[in-house]
Amino acid sequence: MANTFTVTYQITLNATNKDHANYETVDAYIRRTSPTTLNTVGVSVSSAKINMSGTTFWSSAGNNPYLDFHNYGRAFVSTSVTDKTSISLTTPSGFSLANLLSVGTSDTAIGIYAYKSTSGNVCTYSSINAVLTITATCVQNYSKSSASVTSNVEAGSASQVTFTNSNLANVYHKVTWTFGSSSYTVPTSTGASSASYTIPVSWLTNIPNATYGTASVSVTTYATDGTNLGSDTYSFTITASPSVVPILSISASRIDNGVPSAWGVYVQGKSGITLTATASGAQGSTISQYTISGGASYTQTSNVFIISTISASGSITYTIKVTDSRGRTASVNTTISVEAYAPPSFASSQAFRCTSGGVASETGTYASVKASGTFTSISGKNTCALAVQYGLSTGSAYSSATALQDNTTAVIGGGTIDINASYKIRFTLTDTFSTVEKVVNLGTAAYTVFFRQGGNGVAFGKVSERENALEINSDWGLYHGDDNLAGTVPVSRGGTGATTVAAARNALGLGNTNGALPVANGGTGATTAAAARNALGLGNTSGAVPVANGGTGAADAATARTNLGITLANLGAAASSHNHSGANITSGTIPAARLPFIVQYGSTTITGVSWQSVSFGSAFTSKPIVVVSYAGNAATSGIAVLKTQSENTTGFQVCMAGSSGSGTRTVNWIAVGT
Repeated sequence: MANTFTVTYQITLNATNKDHANYETVDAYIRRTSPTTLNTVGVSVSSAKINMSGTTFWSSAGNNPYLDFHNYGRAFVSTSVTDKTSISLTTPSGFSLANLLSVGTSDTAIGIYAYKSTSGNVCTYSSINAVLTITATCVQNYSKSSASVTSNVEAGSASQVTFTNSNLANVYHKVTWTFGSSSYTVPTSTGASSASYTIPVSWLTNIPNATYGTASVSVTTYATDGTNLGSDTYSFTITASPSVVPILSISASRIDNGVPSAWGVYVQGKSGITLTATASGAQGSTISQYTISGGASYTQTSNVFIISTISASGSITYTIKVTDSRGRTASVNTTISVEAYAPPSFASSQAFRCTSGGVASETGTYASVKASGTFTSISGKNTCALAVQYGLSTGSAYSSATALQDNTTAVIGGGTIDINASYKIRFTLTDTFSTVEKVVNLGTAAYTVFFRQGGNGVAFGKVSERENALEINSDWGLYHGDDNLAGTVPVSRGGTGATTVAAARNALGLGNTNGALPVANGGTGATTAAAARNALGLGNTSGAVPVANGGTGAADAATARTNLGITLANLGAAASSHNHSGANITSGTIPAARLPFIVQYGSTTITGVSWQSVSFGSAFTSKPIVVVSYAGNAATSGIAVLKTQSENTTGFQVCMAGSSGSGTRTVNWIAVGT
């Protein structure tokens, strides 16, 4: 649509006489008064009117009187003109309103020619320097362009704007792309049909918590002379490429937990690991959570994962994934090699009485011992020592340890093994991390039945060593039917089937023989609360358990409800704006307290025309409506109309009206208000 505007011109007479006669040309000056600057490119004049107020016209329309203003236009000036402030300029042959466009802001000399069909004056001006005003209505024939814009643009790609204008060859455009606080403006060349701009990926900093956002492009159209023909603004969507993801790297550090640091290896069941994620968001996003999987599995807001003890062996891969505020993720793996480890264990052990030469003898005062065991070498870094000690079965003391070679017989005791006493032979296997033991009983000299001197003890298969006791050679069985009651009590009979804590844990299916009880066996696999939470997948090692790990992420009920998204709407409760109209209530009784008004009522006694004051039980917030009536059957005489006065929020007054009221009467009253 073309733009319309007005231009005004001032004509100042330079006459010698204020009377303008027929066929006379009067000198004058013309100049443009508004606007001070006029760009005429593409402009036409659709109409013009002249203000000649103060001028007297002398001839009727039949005499065809008119004034020709230079070559701009002709004004008919008969006595029939009723509005001298707005006389149209016509354009006979040789005249053109467009000639006005060449008039500048400085005075230009012109002539005003007068004509009528009879002699005499055509008009009389107010003075020889009278001022006339021409108002021209102009049209800017070039209009602003319409445009089409690419609806979705991925950051890093071009946004295309295409212009449509019937006068495209005569206009140019200024295009501004805006997204949040970012913008870019480019002017086009005259006649250009489109403009494009590659949206910088850095503009995504305007949407740190979203993958897309609404942008705008403003198109302003200009005529070639710089005239602003108008602007329009269009919306489009900028999206983040799938490649816009967080940046992540991880580092691992070994927790030795007693493993010699010089070994430089991870050891199963001993070593731990600290994994530190170094992450940053992409184009303004922030990291919201960290998740580990593989060798462990939980989510937290901290970037440091501490695995206090590694329970598996071999090649273990940990994957850490970060999630940013846009919901975009990045993952990085790290793989470590863990050396297998198990505590030392005995394969066999034996001990018996012997001579100094090692020959078996039931009355020998030496002990022949031999044991073999296994241990985990950890690539030759771990060593294991086998040793043996002996001591009286009735005591707790042991001899000094004697080193043994694996599966090699040795003779110990030095002839001090008393034939009348039983001994404990204790074998130990000791590696870098732990010591395990195996105890073998060495009985007294062999007897079928031995009665203790004094008669206060008896033994079977051995010497009696205790007073007031019945003893049985530990190598003998004690049977009840087919059940051997000697030794350990089997699990099937309510025992553990073992003689050590480690063996008992294994026999009862409680996992590893030392340390924390594994998760797989009903424990936590840890010795601290923090490590237990990690092992059980309960997220961060301190504070509230995160929502992602089955907790509330809060330490109070209100925050917990917020974190879990629990609202009244979730629970099916109506919104606070919810209401019902009275038409919805079709049955039942509404308690007075629920009514939108207050009702109070009572009775009082009045006498004649004397005013009786009544007080409400509780004050109203505004003056109520009060209604009064006589109680019971009215008397036939002495009764007058009731009247009230002084109604207010706390009470009123009542009495009989006129002079006819007499006697004492009971009056009921009711007050309704808020």
